[in-house]
Amino acid sequence: MARILVIEPHFSGHRGAYLIWSVNKLIARGALVCVATSSGSCGHRVWTELHGIRDENSNVLTLLSEDLEAPSKGGGGLVRLIARDLVFWRFFRRCYRRSLQEGPIDVVFVLCGDRAAYSLAVLGSPFGPVPWGCIMMQSSFHFSDMHISGPVIRGNKLRRSLFERMLHDATMRFCFSDDPSLLEYVADAWPGSKAKVHLLIHPQVISGGDREKSRRALDISAESFVVLCYGSMGKRKGLDLLIEAFARVDVSQPTILMIAGTHKDSSVERALSSPAAKCLLDSNQLRVIPYFLDGEEENRVFRAADLIWLGYREHSHMSGVLTQAASAGLPVISSREGVIGWLSLRHELGPVFDFRDPEHVAIKLSKIINDPDCAAHYRSRIAAWRSSVGFPDASDRLFEEITEAAKQR
Repeated sequence: MARILVIEPHFSGHRGAYLIWSVNKLIARGALVCVATSSGSCGHRVWTELHGIRDENSNVLTLLSEDLEAPSKGGGGLVRLIARDLVFWRFFRRCYRRSLQEGPIDVVFVLCGDRAAYSLAVLGSPFGPVPWGCIMMQSSFHFSDMHISGPVIRGNKLRRSLFERMLHDATMRFCFSDDPSLLEYVADAWPGSKAKVHLLIHPQVISGGDREKSRRALDISAESFVVLCYGSMGKRKGLDLLIEAFARVDVSQPTILMIAGTHKDSSVERALSSPAAKCLLDSNQLRVIPYFLDGEEENRVFRAADLIWLGYREHSHMSGVLTQAASAGLPVISSREGVIGWLSLRHELGPVFDFRDPEHVAIKLSKIINDPDCAAHYRSRIAAWRSSVGFPDASDRLFEEITEAAKQR
């Protein structure tokens, strides 16, 4: 049986979900799995869950942790980026060497390829001759060429060159990204590397279920139009804009704004204590679920929703919530910025707003709430996009690549 080392130093956001999903998928394929993380993550609930999986399945060989040194704070821009990359490159090497104490490794799977992409390009693989692959979610050097709006980042030519060099590493067998624009860019710019780069779909797809039952459980009427903001709540979610806009919608039917997920910082409490939020609470239009939702709770809030909020602030990359929305057949509302806006405009996944202005966003919300034909159009378009991408089957390719790399070892 193939022995796979899986490395993920942090479990925040969607990383923990990706790790649990990967371990379970590899076990189902008969692989022997070793998981490595940072010492600082050992108190996380995901680490506890992994111990539970190991206790029930002998295919999980080892759960190991290594200290992760703090990156140097000197310098800025690319200097700081390279210093950070070196920290993670050395961390990967220590994890690999520790894992060899349990026996030889056939493939290394790095969930957080973005953390050390440039060091991997310059220094080569820290895993010796062992084949490896990774997931990349933060690449942005291709944005201008793909006409994706976002902040101007210095050093894109260098980043592009280093990414290309990493793909040319002979021991690197696969690279997965949740960003469809990156796949298009690679296919056009580096046709010879196209076979290494694949699309990754967020593992937490929303399963079918009883919409009416979900609404009853959440005390939401059948006739209400529900806008859902889901995930880890922080400043980038744009809650202040959403709440201000939702309080201004001009609609003829009952509406509910549902905010579900862990609160990360004080910006969330400020938004929820605003006059607009108090007005929505007083009129029973605001529902807040301020904690991490398990799988069934997650399915329930998506099944109860009609529209998903993705109007994020200062977020240029892909969103796992977008693919969850698509798996549930739900349109999204977003700004035109970043990969989310690029996809929404290209495939008509939902209303797109041009300005971060509550009145402007309220008009967009009012249109889809008041016009059933508009809502139906966006539902059909996001269903078409989901079908063209091919998920959830698209993510099975990841484990096929890992298995194939192990066979060629």
